[in-house]
Amino acid sequence: MLSDGDIDEKTADYLVPSDVKTSRYYTSPKTHKDTDVNGHLKTRPVISGCGSPIEKLSEFVDFYINPEIKKLDSFVKDSKDVLKLINSINDKGPLPPNVAMFTIDVKAMYPSMPQHLGIEGVRRALDNRSFKKPSTGNLIECLKLCLNENHFEFNGGWFTQIHGTSIGPKMAPGYACLGMGLVEDKLWISCPLKPTEWCRYIDDIWGLWPHGNEAFISFMGILNNLCPDELEFTYEFDFNTINFLGIRIQRSKEGFLSTDLFVKPTFKNLYLRYDSYHSKSTLDSIAYGQALRIKSICSDERNVHRNLTDLHNNLSERGYPSSKVREKIKHPGKLSRSSLLCSESATKKQRRF
Repeated sequence: MLSDGDIDEKTADYLVPSDVKTSRYYTSPKTHKDTDVNGHLKTRPVISGCGSPIEKLSEFVDFYINPEIKKLDSFVKDSKDVLKLINSINDKGPLPPNVAMFTIDVKAMYPSMPQHLGIEGVRRALDNRSFKKPSTGNLIECLKLCLNENHFEFNGGWFTQIHGTSIGPKMAPGYACLGMGLVEDKLWISCPLKPTEWCRYIDDIWGLWPHGNEAFISFMGILNNLCPDELEFTYEFDFNTINFLGIRIQRSKEGFLSTDLFVKPTFKNLYLRYDSYHSKSTLDSIAYGQALRIKSICSDERNVHRNLTDLHNNLSERGYPSSKVREKIKHPGKLSRSSLLCSESATKKQRRF
C-alpha cells in the first residue's frame, strides 16, 4: 500500500506490529439470557486481539468500512433511531388490522457469516465510495489477512478461526454487517412478498408484515435457505406486542404504536453499589443516564412515572441515597421526549489514518 501511494510512511509504521502477543480465547457470560438446561450461564466466545499482530490492521480496515454500514437501507444506529422510525410510522396514520410486528435474530452472526459473503459485502461497499483511497483491492487484502491470520491460544493449544470472524477484532462488526447487507439484497430478490418496514441493528431486526402468519413463515423459510449451512435466523411474530433493543412496542386498539421500557426477566439489579470506589460523578451519572433512557423510550407519561419509581427503588437497594436519586432523575423527567429524540449523542473520536 505504501508503494501504491495508498498510505503514507507514518501510517505504514503504525500498521507494522511490534511487541506483539498471542490472541487469547475467553467467554463472556450472557447474564441477560436464561440459563441452559443444566442451569449454566450461556456464554459468548470472544478472542481478545489486544496487542496481536493483526490488531492495528483490523483497526485500519474498520476505519474505512465502518462508515459504509450507515449507507445500508436497513441501518439503525441505536434504539433512538428505532423510536424515531416508530414516530414516523405513527405520523402516517394507524396501522391496518392485518399488519403484524416481527423481530428476527441472526444467530451467532460474527462466526457464522460466510467469508465469501462478508468479503463480497465489504467489496461492494468500498467500490461505491466516492473517494476510493486506499483502493478497494488493498483494503480487501488487509481484510483477508485479518480473517485468515486470526490465530489464538486456548488451554495450551493453538487455533485459527476459519469460519466467519471472531468477536473481538475491530473490523468484525463492519465485516458482518456489510455481509448481512448482501444477504438482505438477496432476500428481496427471492421474496414475492416483502415487509413494509425492515430495520436492523447489527444482528437484530424489527419490521412490519401485512401478509399474514403463513406467508411470514414462508418468508422465514426463504431467509433461512439463503445460506442453509451457515446462517440461521430465529424470529418472534405478534400483532400486538413485541420487544426490540430494550423497547416494548405495542399496538393500540386504534392501530398506533406505543413504546415502553422493556426489562428482561433475567434483570438482576446489578448497578454499581454506591459504596464502591468509583468516583461520585460516575455513580451519580447512573441515575441521570437511566432516567434519560426511560424518558426517551416511554411514549406514555404514566409509564415514565412507573419506570422512574422502579429505578429509584432499584438504586436504593444498591445503597444510593434516596435524596440523591430523586435529584438526579428530576431534571430528565422535565425534559420533553421530542427534544431527547432529536438530540445527537457525541461522536467518539477515531484515529485518523
